[in-house]
Amino acid sequence: MSSAFGVDFGQKVDLTASIRNILRNYPEGTAILKELIQNADDANATVVTFILDYRYHSCESLADQSLHCFQGPSLLIYNNAIFTEEDFISIQRIGDSLKKSESNQTKIGRFGIGFNAVYHWTDLPSFISNKYLVLLDPQAKYLPHVNPSNPGKMVDWYNNPSIIAQYQDQFRPYIIDGINNFTKLFDGTLFRLPLRTKEQASSSLLSKRALTVVEANELLKNLQEEASSMLLFLKNITKINIKIFPTDNRYHDPSLTSSYSSDDSSSSSSSNNIGGDVNGYLNNQPILIYSCEISNYSKDMMEKRCLMSNKSQLDQLHSKIDYHCAADYTVVIRCIDNCNNNNYDNSNNNNSELTTKNPKEYWEVWEVCNQLGGLNANMIAFDNNNLSLRLVPWAGVAACVMCSNVMVNELNYYELKQKQLLQLMYHRSNDHSRSGTSRSGSSSSSSSSSSSSSSSSSR
Repeated sequence: MSSAFGVDFGQKVDLTASIRNILRNYPEGTAILKELIQNADDANATVVTFILDYRYHSCESLADQSLHCFQGPSLLIYNNAIFTEEDFISIQRIGDSLKKSESNQTKIGRFGIGFNAVYHWTDLPSFISNKYLVLLDPQAKYLPHVNPSNPGKMVDWYNNPSIIAQYQDQFRPYIIDGINNFTKLFDGTLFRLPLRTKEQASSSLLSKRALTVVEANELLKNLQEEASSMLLFLKNITKINIKIFPTDNRYHDPSLTSSYSSDDSSSSSSSNNIGGDVNGYLNNQPILIYSCEISNYSKDMMEKRCLMSNKSQLDQLHSKIDYHCAADYTVVIRCIDNCNNNNYDNSNNNNSELTTKNPKEYWEVWEVCNQLGGLNANMIAFDNNNLSLRLVPWAGVAACVMCSNVMVNELNYYELKQKQLLQLMYHRSNDHSRSGTSRSGSSSSSSSSSSSSSSSSSR
């Protein structure tokens, strides 16, 4: 009699098919960038930085030569929060993030369906956080010794420093001056999304959509237009940066674009100190293109921004059906635009055009009004038929009341506002005094107000 009871059999999930279904139902574009910002906010990060990396990295010391096609241009996303054990578990699940933790019943789950939208742009997302480098390969096609049951790798580089020396080129794309150099535990999280090439797209089981650096550049331009208003309704993020790594011509050979390799014999020079600049191997300092930051952040504002996740407030919502609480505040956002005419396209490899001279600096003033709860909203949120939706009766609206090239703070805000009103009254007076039926408008170079934004939550 055989000791074995049958053979292995059972229902299986096709990971690539699941991802394709997600991509069909999840829009690409800046919505994906917003999802990454929201994930960082849920992780209690305060800073998010997007970096378009035009560089082509060396391919001599990789974990597997099949990974050479991911050494080209990529989108890097940094935030200053560290992955928790829960996060590592959550990111391995497709469409099923951990919704709550025991310590924080209001914690929003991270890395669910939204994160998987990055497969619109890449076949091999990866990230470093704390002591780990993680690479995800849903097709089980590129990483060494992976299979559909475990399509990825987690590398403890901190406790195994020899692995960095052995596979230097695998780690180089994650080196950023002032952020990470692999000399100590990484106090943050850095995602790397190698842009899917046409060659990869032709055989990909995830998406046939390739993303060029020109298209990625356009995505960041669109993000820049919305970045300051994104800060208004987040709980923790106070600063968003957009940067670029210009092309490093030493390892860029246009004739080898499809393989990202190089025949430059000088590339053989190496060093065990991967955190340093190895004979000018790469420029590890990205160029700041745009930045927006809340300049009047305070403890009071912090408490009001986090009102939606305040457990005591949510308990009162459950105990009083007509309970509501307002959170209104003024937000001053300092913006720096280092890019003339919003043109930071480095596809022509002309690094001399990329400078930070004469940056445009301006301040936006927003009035933000939020409310948690309300009779009708509470009734909908806590209806027995809607409990599984985990609705939170929270809504907000904001209006940009001033945009000034003069520094705005609590001391001069009302003075600038008064000048703005006087200028507006003066221009209207001139309009009325003109003869004829036609009217012409004018605006102030120092201030204007025409923007509004709104937010609501159903999570």
